[in-house]
Amino acid sequence: MLNNKNNRFGRKLEDGHAAHAADHQKWSRRQFLSNSSMMAAGGTLLGSSPLFSWASPLFSSLYENPDNDRVLILIRLNGGNDGLNTIVPITNSDALDSNYQGRLQAYKGFRPNLKLTQNLNPLTDTQGIADFGLPYEMGTINNGIATGLYELWNKGNMAVIHNVGYPQHNRSHFTGSDLWASGAENDTSTTDERKYSGWLGRYFNETLPAFLSTPPEIPPAIQIGAANNLIFKGKSGIPFDLVFRDVDSFKELIEQGSLYGTDDFDITCEEDEVVRTSIANLERVYVRQVNNRAFRYAEKVQEAYNKTTNIDKDDTMSELRKKMAIVSRLIKAKLGTKIYMVSINGFDTHANQMSQTDGHLALLKELSDAIEVTFKDLGDHADRVMMMTFSEFGRTVKDNGTGTDHGTLAPMMLFGNNVNGQNFYGTPIDLSGDKVDEGLGGLIYFENKNGFEAQPGAIDFRAVYDRVLRDWLCADAQTSEDTLNYKVSDNTQLNPYSTCNNNCNDPLGGMILGGCNSTASQSSTVDSYISSLITLGYNVVGNTVEIKYATKMPAAIQLKILDDNDKIVEYMEDGELEDLQLINTYQEAGSYLYKLENTNIKLVKNTKYICQLEVNGMLVKRQLVIH
Repeated sequence: MLNNKNNRFGRKLEDGHAAHAADHQKWSRRQFLSNSSMMAAGGTLLGSSPLFSWASPLFSSLYENPDNDRVLILIRLNGGNDGLNTIVPITNSDALDSNYQGRLQAYKGFRPNLKLTQNLNPLTDTQGIADFGLPYEMGTINNGIATGLYELWNKGNMAVIHNVGYPQHNRSHFTGSDLWASGAENDTSTTDERKYSGWLGRYFNETLPAFLSTPPEIPPAIQIGAANNLIFKGKSGIPFDLVFRDVDSFKELIEQGSLYGTDDFDITCEEDEVVRTSIANLERVYVRQVNNRAFRYAEKVQEAYNKTTNIDKDDTMSELRKKMAIVSRLIKAKLGTKIYMVSINGFDTHANQMSQTDGHLALLKELSDAIEVTFKDLGDHADRVMMMTFSEFGRTVKDNGTGTDHGTLAPMMLFGNNVNGQNFYGTPIDLSGDKVDEGLGGLIYFENKNGFEAQPGAIDFRAVYDRVLRDWLCADAQTSEDTLNYKVSDNTQLNPYSTCNNNCNDPLGGMILGGCNSTASQSSTVDSYISSLITLGYNVVGNTVEIKYATKMPAAIQLKILDDNDKIVEYMEDGELEDLQLINTYQEAGSYLYKLENTNIKLVKNTKYICQLEVNGMLVKRQLVIH
């Protein structure tokens, strides 16, 4: 009944390439049902033991109500975006010290060569106040109609968060990028284990605890143009994302179905008029096949991409738009991936920042155009999409003559129909003379405090992450805590990056319209997500344990029996210890019955065991007791 997986002929290459290939075929997902000892069944579920469940709201919502499933698109402004020339001061509304007449005058004084004082659209907020402007390159008025990001602002679909950064700011590209990806502190601590994983990787650790053993058919995350980024790396080093270094590598996958072709190698050769297997080429094919298996999502991604089209053509798209067009097509086809990240390079504007061809304003135009067209391209799907920009740091307040140098704080921008837009969040930048140290090249600085510490009301970027986790991805408070503050020994305050836990003046409160329903926000621990997607039960009949389960989706499945220490139970077969792993395969949606004969397994009566079912990264446990 149970296969001895360690001694199975064909499992090893030494058994011969033909046998090894046949073994792979035998255990492929599409061949499983014909080789299974399991049989489909109907009827009600069995057993009444307590149910322990860990489910991902991302995947459960996909299968329950795909039209309302939420998607997050992260747009990385690689190189350090100049926030002061993105969200530009246009008034002297803040009274500064005696040397400066207001924010606008201070801005002009610090930037004699780079100041933007014309071609700006006022960002009038919902209170009728317009202290900041948006460059024409990011949208303007044509024939009375707003375009670009200016249109999104006026529709209430764009919000700006002032002065985002972190304490003890680091102005290194590499360190800054890693900190924004990991959510770690900028210190020398060796106890901050966040430094070795990404904040969204840890989020998927919490919501897809069985990802490694039963990965879902669709990638939880996809990133295009940001290889080697920590952001989707989980606690144990497992990446939860499918990565494409650029648009061309994605197109290769779509056209070929894999990243490495295997048809060009002749695995036979003639030697002394005898046809022999070319071991070298066979090994090359094998290695390429192994690499291709890492892209196990290729079929689903191909299928989704080819279902839809874009409103514009490749030859009219910028590089960022091409990346966003891929994301848009996958969202419209309901692939099911919930988090995407794309990157746009060039924001390290030390020189030629005002260049009309590849300067900062040209980059902002590319960003604006890509976001505007993407929302139009998404059509009715736009309601379930939110976009967020971020960069590793801002630029110096003072220009260097032709550009700006590495700085600290910068604004973040959010876009979407569910963003509480046409609003600013956080405290606007303070350009008072005592807040900027010209001796340090124009850094925000005050009494040995840099950046974050020098600006009252500055927003820690992890507070933004917390708000996105809770109000957009519908994570509960504990999941957000485990994601953002994972194993930090000196954190004494519960969820310090949550800016508001009860009644307080939350600078980010209400930023995402509606947030999440109070019950849905407990999604990572609520059984209702499981009951509609995955059900598990058992009956004991004599020496037979009948385990019955059902799934509403095709899935990678593992069924195991664990002891009360969460260790898999072992049993003796043919003089060797074997793991009591009952099923390890791929299955179509449906109801299944597995009969476990207890004759040689010998589960002890009146002992607590756990029947554990892993489905597409989700996990269900039911207490099992044989009386």
